[in-house]
Amino acid sequence: MSEEVVPEHLQYQYQRYLEHHEAVESVKRKLTSGEYPLEEVGCFCGADDDKELLKLDRDGIPHRIVVCNHCALTRANPRMTADAYKRFYNDEYRKFVYRWLNVKPTDQWHEVKQVRKKEYDLGKRLHEKLVNEDIVFPKVVVDFGCFLGGMLDYFKDRGATETYGIEFNDAAREAAIAQGHKVVATIDELIELGVKADLVIMQDLIEHLLDLREVEKVRQILKPEGYLYVDTPGLFRRDPIHYWQLAHTWYFVASTLQWVMDQFGFRATYLDEDSTSFWQVGPKPVTVPPTPQECVEYITAEALGANERKLPP
Repeated sequence: MSEEVVPEHLQYQYQRYLEHHEAVESVKRKLTSGEYPLEEVGCFCGADDDKELLKLDRDGIPHRIVVCNHCALTRANPRMTADAYKRFYNDEYRKFVYRWLNVKPTDQWHEVKQVRKKEYDLGKRLHEKLVNEDIVFPKVVVDFGCFLGGMLDYFKDRGATETYGIEFNDAAREAAIAQGHKVVATIDELIELGVKADLVIMQDLIEHLLDLREVEKVRQILKPEGYLYVDTPGLFRRDPIHYWQLAHTWYFVASTLQWVMDQFGFRATYLDEDSTSFWQVGPKPVTVPPTPQECVEYITAEALGANERKLPP
């Protein structure tokens, strides 16, 4: 369909579709040519016993997803290298995820305002969850993966005295800094600054990490009584067709998220299958806790869209 025959009220959405399609084809070419190189990655648990679930992501991009038969953690293997992911996030990723924008921006700044408003609304919903959990409003907030800083805007407007962000995307980081937040590229930089937060936010972030041990570093920037908020799409609560994407390197259910966090010495104060969760720092276990191996069967059935599925524990 040419742009000329698209009804005027659908022109903007059609343009978004074209941008998305071009980004998909660009990534496919770069993967095929080796411009985006791949690497084999072992499971977090150290086992080498995987079951293949899928070979393509939701957009038809080569993205092999496996589940570990030992611990039930689901991951991309092979996946792009760290350098390839950095270029992907800076060059193409936002063309994939901005399809929800349904109001044509008058200019680039108008589009930024739309995105920041969506983030601001996420901050508002997180505040409601804090109230529901009787968690005191935080004065020092860190948003790990803050993008444009919209969630930090919300907490700053409500009285947070210090707002920090960690953002991989160069342009987004500069935009968040322009809003008055202190934003760095890595958590190691906040550790060096000696930041101690009442609340660390990981909204739609943990599934993008290349190394899950980055989560353990949060212990160093969180006050003893502080909270870590983790929100990641839960495999048992989302339609997998929307969930499998090149940007996601890990996939969780509540049991596997609990198992990973336990090893880092985080104690769940709230956790559901979405997986929405609050954590506080606790003692690290002396031995590795038993794996949720029983979840392999249920994750496999969910990923493959089996007609008959048992309810998970």
